Amino acid sequence: MDFAGSAASFDVVLYSEFIDREALVVYQTHPEHEAVKSFIVEATEERAVVDYEDG
Repeated sequence: MDFAGSAASFDVVLYSEFIDREALVVYQTHPEHEAVKSFIVEATEERAVVDYEDG
C-alpha cells in the first residue's frame, strides 16, 4: 500500500539488476519480455525509467 499518498507515487515498480549493459539488451529483446509489452503499454498510464551503473 502506498502510505505516502503522493502525486509522485506509482502503483507498480519493476526493479531489475543486470551484470552489464549487454545483459540488459538481452532482457529487453527476450521473447517473453516482447510477449508482454503490448499488455504493459495498454495498462500503463504513466511511466518513469531510471537506469544507472555502479562505479
